[in-house]
Amino acid sequence: MKRTAGFLLCLLMLAAALFSCAEETTYTSGDFGYSLNGDGSAVITKYEGRETRLKIPAELDGHPVREIGSGAFYGCEDLTEVVIPESVTSIGFPLFSSGVTVIAAEGSYAEEYCRITRTPYTKEK
Repeated sequence: MKRTAGFLLCLLMLAAALFSCAEETTYTSGDFGYSLNGDGSAVITKYEGRETRLKIPAELDGHPVREIGSGAFYGCEDLTEVVIPESVTSIGFPLFSSGVTVIAAEGSYAEEYCRITRTPYTKEK
């Protein structure tokens, strides 16, 4: 009985390891790289543009942008301001490699993120 339980535990661990190693599909929309959550919402994983002031879209290819992954803007040295829409409810840390000011609606998740991480913040007009 112990041998069977151990064998089943090993199979379960192997299945979990294989599942976690599954490749995540990445899509491109303009200068943004993104993946999709199970609910069809987009997670921005990379930005490859050269803008100094960037407005993150509320949707990418019809998928609502709900998350910005850790380091999505890391290495974007030209970037000085990023406008984050209210639809974003999760932001990874670190997000930027240098001093970028986030512009967002008062009371939004982005404002709270800036307060916690001490990221420069300006209220959206």
